[in-house]
Amino acid sequence: MRDLRHLLVAVAMVAAMPAQAASFNCSKAATAVERAICDNPELSELDSAAALYYRNAQDTLPGAKACLLADQRAWLQLRNRCADAACLKDLYLNRLAELDKAQPARRAGEPMALPARSFLVGIIPPTDRAPDPVESDPARATPLDITGALTEGEGGFIFTAPDGRAIVLMTWYIEPTALEQLRAAMMTPGTRFAVRGFAGRNSASGQSYIEPRRCTFVYQLPTP
Repeated sequence: MRDLRHLLVAVAMVAAMPAQAASFNCSKAATAVERAICDNPELSELDSAAALYYRNAQDTLPGAKACLLADQRAWLQLRNRCADAACLKDLYLNRLAELDKAQPARRAGEPMALPARSFLVGIIPPTDRAPDPVESDPARATPLDITGALTEGEGGFIFTAPDGRAIVLMTWYIEPTALEQLRAAMMTPGTRFAVRGFAGRNSASGQSYIEPRRCTFVYQLPTP
């Protein structure tokens, strides 16, 4: 009788578990996208991996949790607009590739085949330091998405786009850990980077700069 009770308890526990290994409880799936993920073993595994990658990135990119949380919410909104499994798979694989280098260790077993795309090498959280008189209003900063070479000069990093545009990332606003992450990413000669954030302008020098009072994401482009 005791063995029978144990067997019934085990069966009940298995029955109560989600059918797939998604990052959320499939029995509470409320949207068409969530149901599609739960009904597809491959998507379910990708969803679980993406959730793990996001949690790990929070630990390996210190000081940037709020920025990464906002970025994750924006990505989920994009995911929720998918109309089919192919769209979901592409978004998940690209998200995993984006966060792959921010993982403390690789997945167990065979490595996941991920697309060659820009990957996150650093997030610079907003500073609470008030802007100098010559700096533009942070609330009016314009969205920025620039790709190019990254060099370090006196007082800052300089992103130079192929068309010659240059924008400065001022180092005195960057925490030491994030600063070292950027320097480590620059060790390979010829590496190209992308930065996503907001741009301001110094009224005295006319120099454009990356607004330090908004979240800044720095990516490394894959090797051609």
